[in-house]
Amino acid sequence: MANTGIGATLVLSGGSTYSARWRSISAFNQTVAALDDTALDSTDYKEFVPDDLAEIDPVTVEHYSNLSATPPVVGAVCTVTITFPRQSGQNTAATLTGSAIITRFNQPELSVGNRLMSTIEFQFDGKTGPTFTKAS
Repeated sequence: MANTGIGATLVLSGGSTYSARWRSISAFNQTVAALDDTALDSTDYKEFVPDDLAEIDPVTVEHYSNLSATPPVVGAVCTVTITFPRQSGQNTAATLTGSAIITRFNQPELSVGNRLMSTIEFQFDGKTGPTFTKAS
């Protein structure tokens, strides 16, 4: 079985719900800032220590527009669950779940010869998760 995104799902529930055929879900990225810890007795290079908390980048989801559904509410806090595709030998798929703020929703561009595509962007808020549960 190929290691691709086919079979992945995304569910928005709680403060805003929306259902569509998802085309792509951007990567879930976490970063920790490096804080300058250089002192007057430092030699050769600046010195750094990790910040106390990690920051989570926004996630962008591209989907085929669902014009028969109520659009998600921008600014709403909801629960986001991303289920990864199962790979060969796995009984349960990996999931990523947490509370998030919907920060952007784009209606589709209307043009000749193109599919109606929309995007949703959300920011995990760090209040509940996000929690990654590994596949088994």
